[in-house]
Amino acid sequence: MDPSKYFCDDRNFEQDLFDFKAWLKAKGKSSKTIESRIGAVFSYLLANKVISHDLWKQLKLDNSATTQDRIPPHGELQSILSHMDARGRALFLVLISSGMRIGDALKMTIDQIKFDMKPVRLRLIQQKPGRKMMVTFFITDEATTALK
Repeated sequence: MDPSKYFCDDRNFEQDLFDFKAWLKAKGKSSKTIESRIGAVFSYLLANKVISHDLWKQLKLDNSATTQDRIPPHGELQSILSHMDARGRALFLVLISSGMRIGDALKMTIDQIKFDMKPVRLRLIQQKPGRKMMVTFFITDEATTALK
């Protein structure tokens, strides 16, 4: 709807926010998505001085994550490893022992691995917008053996 038309109509802006929240829930959106979208509309209506800041608490938004990250148990990691070839096993072990991102691991070259140091180090240059930085990752003996 055209914003100028929206503000000229005799609307209940607070009820519109509650209706929007109900519509997002009915669409099956996650709680984080609902909070983000309601927050954007809320800020817009607040900036146009048609609602008060107190309304935010009344909306009672569920700010919990839909999924829960967890550290996989040792047996689960072993099960994954048992289905991999040598390259996949080396990549997987490097990732889980160093915490590096997949993209960084895939860009890694053999000369960036310092096998002569204990623990073995992987030195990568990461490029962020406007800067470069040297990052060092450490890997376990098991990951080192798989890489060799």
